[in-house]
Amino acid sequence: KNSWNHCMSFVLGTRPKSSILPYVWKVPGFYPSDPLDLAYCDMIHETAQDIAAINPIVNVWVDDVFKQKKSDYFENILPSKLSALYELLGDKKFFCGDLATYCDFNVYHQFDLCRLVEPTVFDKFPKIYQWMKNVEALAGVKEYIEQRPVPVDIGTKPMLKAKL
Repeated sequence: KNSWNHCMSFVLGTRPKSSILPYVWKVPGFYPSDPLDLAYCDMIHETAQDIAAINPIVNVWVDDVFKQKKSDYFENILPSKLSALYELLGDKKFFCGDLATYCDFNVYHQFDLCRLVEPTVFDKFPKIYQWMKNVEALAGVKEYIEQRPVPVDIGTKPMLKAKL
């Protein structure tokens, strides 16, 4: 119990480090128990890390740097990873089947930001829209989305605005 409390205070007090995340994911059941499923899930999670450059595009870069980074991201970084993730998703409800796993949350985060910057980015990938709805319908996620702050002034003066 003391170790768990220490882990949670570490995670809640700072940005989670990759080494601690597997322990956090196991508690709510988002961590596959089968080694092959875990490897598959980890591959998808790491692919989401490959497209995480959307985070500073939304939250940091402004003006000409924003335009350059955004263009590079949507022309050179995202396309091959999006195609691969779309193929890996296939007709499944979540990336690893009927139950959401930690990889779904990481991919969702990146894709949600992509959709914020380029609302039509997934138009050629219709299963992505359904998958995002599946994630958004999960208990706790729906409530979080309804109350989370909204990124505003992206590319000029990025900040978060509280929902009223």
